Amino acid sequence: GTLKGIKTLVWKEGSVWSPLHPVEWVGARLIAANYHTEDADGVRGHGGIHAIWPPSLESDAAIGEFEQYARRQPKEFTALVSGWGRSIMGDVGWRAEHCRIRAVISPPTASRLKFRQWCRENEVTWSVI
Repeated sequence: GTLKGIKTLVWKEGSVWSPLHPVEWVGARLIAANYHTEDADGVRGHGGIHAIWPPSLESDAAIGEFEQYARRQPKEFTALVSGWGRSIMGDVGWRAEHCRIRAVISPPTASRLKFRQWCRENEVTWSVI
């Protein structure tokens, strides 16, 4: 099975980038070997593609917290991602060897039409809440 998580990414120059480690994704996919060069045992900041666990949206308070998380800069967006391969799970989230964007939850406000086209071309669901 795959891990499910939430990740903030950046839309620039017609492609998707990771904001903390500026690397371009290949379409909607990223492999850890292209993301980090070191192989470390720690969860935060090392050796994998990180995502946080999806929030429980069963209460108004949880939905409000998620909406706060999803508010970003004009070029940033929030996505539901799946991870697989070598992975580590933690209290806040996980890191994995492979990652794929499954759905856009909070789209960027910049270049919206080009971004929507990119989503169609890469089979990424447009699922704004």
